[in-house]
Amino acid sequence: MSVETLTYAALGARLNISPAAARSLAKRLRLPRSLSDDGKALVSVDLAEIRHTPRPPVGRQAGNVALLAAKIEAVAGGDRAA
Repeated sequence: MSVETLTYAALGARLNISPAAARSLAKRLRLPRSLSDDGKALVSVDLAEIRHTPRPPVGRQAGNVALLAAKIEAVAGGDRAA
């Protein structure tokens, strides 16, 4: 059980997530936090006990983009007919 004190950026780098996601994870897991001398938040964490797997990035699906383009064309085409 090796407890480390890390910034959100360092925790995010260790878990392959963004610093904002690391902050959210620390809040969700209610990890002990403190402030460093320079004002940055430090999180005390035992990385062996965290079972976090980052979700794959969610992007737009090609079908949704094509559907949106078709709707825009229909609206633009309808204005031309008038």
